[in-house]
Amino acid sequence: KESINQSIIMTSKFYFHFNSEPNFTAVVKWNGSLDVTVGDSLADFLVRFNDKHGAQRSLSSSEVGLSNSPVLTRSQRILESSPLSSLSDRQDVYVVLDDSPRTAKQTTNSRSSSVKKPEVEEKKDPAVQAEITKAFDQAKKFEAKNHIAKARMLILHLLEMDPNHGAALELIGRMDLQRGSYEDALTHLHKAEGVATKRRKLFGMLGETYYRLGELPSAIKHFQNALKHTKSEKRKDDIEAWIARVKYEQYGSQEAAIRIYEQIFNRNQSHPQALIGYCMAAADRGQGKESIPHLLKAIVSAQQQKSDKETVKRIGLHFASVIDRSSGVRDVLESLGDAATAVSSISFLSTVAKNHGAIKASVGFLVHCANLEPFNRSIALNLIHNYEVLADYNGCFAQCKQFLSRNSSASVAGLGASQISAIIDSIDLKQDTIFKSDQRWEKLDDSVKTEDQIINPNKPPKPCPYSNTELDLFAIYITIVKIFYVTGCLHPITKLINLMHKVKSDYDIHLTSIRNEHAYYSCIAHLMNNVTEKWMNGDQKPTDFKPLYFCGDSHSLPPAYQTVMMNDEPRILIPKLVTGLKCWHMRRESKFFPSMNFDNVLATIPKGSEVIFNFGEIDCRESLIICVEKGRYANLDEAMNVVIGIYMGRLKQLITRRKLAIYVHPVAPVLDITRKNVVKFNRILEREVSKIPELKWLDFDNRMTLNNQKLFNYVYALDGTHLSPRYVTLIEAALKKCE
Repeated sequence: KESINQSIIMTSKFYFHFNSEPNFTAVVKWNGSLDVTVGDSLADFLVRFNDKHGAQRSLSSSEVGLSNSPVLTRSQRILESSPLSSLSDRQDVYVVLDDSPRTAKQTTNSRSSSVKKPEVEEKKDPAVQAEITKAFDQAKKFEAKNHIAKARMLILHLLEMDPNHGAALELIGRMDLQRGSYEDALTHLHKAEGVATKRRKLFGMLGETYYRLGELPSAIKHFQNALKHTKSEKRKDDIEAWIARVKYEQYGSQEAAIRIYEQIFNRNQSHPQALIGYCMAAADRGQGKESIPHLLKAIVSAQQQKSDKETVKRIGLHFASVIDRSSGVRDVLESLGDAATAVSSISFLSTVAKNHGAIKASVGFLVHCANLEPFNRSIALNLIHNYEVLADYNGCFAQCKQFLSRNSSASVAGLGASQISAIIDSIDLKQDTIFKSDQRWEKLDDSVKTEDQIINPNKPPKPCPYSNTELDLFAIYITIVKIFYVTGCLHPITKLINLMHKVKSDYDIHLTSIRNEHAYYSCIAHLMNNVTEKWMNGDQKPTDFKPLYFCGDSHSLPPAYQTVMMNDEPRILIPKLVTGLKCWHMRRESKFFPSMNFDNVLATIPKGSEVIFNFGEIDCRESLIICVEKGRYANLDEAMNVVIGIYMGRLKQLITRRKLAIYVHPVAPVLDITRKNVVKFNRILEREVSKIPELKWLDFDNRMTLNNQKLFNYVYALDGTHLSPRYVTLIEAALKKCE
């Protein structure tokens, strides 16, 4: 704070050169004013040139252009409309004779210059005007609900009736900017600029649009216009922060950008965009640790001021990059001082770190919280899940055992932590798997149901009577079942399920805060009937089978520990669970924790292995339709092609880097509500797999459905969401076709 408040905004110097005869150089000084353009300085230069050399040669602005080099080219041209702050301190600017400066200036800003003021129109028919008003009002309601596609459709219909409706043009321009259609945004915003009476917001949106397109001089020009038309001090700070960002990130004027950030701080020391910009500049100068107090303030300010998603993400990603090192957590805790004992605050920082890729740092924050509050069940549960993201199941299990040991008197519905500890304390995850142990299995009680409420709608669940803390404890219990199943430590699971089923009972736990944990537990409880029958009698041993890895979301659980013949060789399917991963998360730039979980799980698969990949169900169930509604894609086909392209790109990378032999599994069409989309997704997925010779498609998606793929084949039903292990015969047949 002191370094910001004590900073001195120094005057910058720029050197303007005219290298033709007669040579002339002038020093132009800038005192930090944001209103001065490069053209203003050129005018000053020309006055001084003509004063000295006017008798020999006189220059006017119409016959010269400005350049970053002695030769005037399109790429080196400096626009006169650019703010002087866009130049770097002590930069050389060349004043070069130009035969066609007028044409160049016109083409540079062709989008905005093409906008014409509308002619005066006749008064509209009242019925037409009523329809326009109704369409606009409905479009605003759709936009408020994030149904951008519907809102755009209404606005486009409105603009057919009234092409110069300023508010409608501004609305569709804003929506185009939000959905990433920047050329469309420019078209609509520039037209709105020509007809709107209030253009303050338009200039700001135009500035951001040009920034997204990489057209930086135009971006700064429109931000400058927005600044001139803005009275709100807060809005001025927002715009200046944008100008500084453009300068720093892409324009090369880093010192000028820092000065702008410091000017904002002098007025508002809690401005999120200025704080993150300043912190990023500090990190670039090797002062990331020193900037942590400002970074923490940015995180808090963004939350308190309800900043836009892009700002929150930008802050989160930078925070993750600063703390994702051995001393990162310690540096943050030291910076917090006495506040480092506030568990809720540290837990929040853990979530920020996790959501932006710094998983180990997130674990570190939660370990600190757990030491402060060893009885806090929510902290313990989150810590266990973070170890899952790291694919560190030994760490998961150790945390489970430690928490239950510390809280031996805790219980939910009469099931005590000490009872669970008595079963798990002697277990070694590495030694007690079905591959290394001959432990005795316990049969599932007859009272354990094998039918799901989705399949039996006539038996509605009862309201859950448990408190949040009781639910968190039960979530820890049932997560132990998940850990055992994923790691192949199967023999204790039936004993645990027999105990936990009494807690689960017929309650609607799937509607509570632990619905995700419950979903995994419920699926595994259904599967254990089949798994125990297969391995309990000891006629076969898993060590007799070579592993065939199955990498997927929760749909990797049903085929786990089943066996197939592949190339005349018996194989056992080994689950490699990646929780919550969408194809969209496989983007190279993604830092969301499912992406990190995917990387960590892949690291546990030996190079050169044969792997079945099964992803895309969550995209079909959650993301694709929403993205179309938000207008990010024109239709479902486009959305599916994009995410499948991401999926295929990642698989090709794994073939090259990890030498994996990859089989692509179709998405399971179990859910009625998504089946139509799943069938379409599988058709596109099969087509794209066929284009990559190294990939093999498991061709059985039509066997999972009936009636021309309109109905699910309930022969393969399990719990209303997942396939039964019976479907593994389809995998085996598809593998045979791939030989």
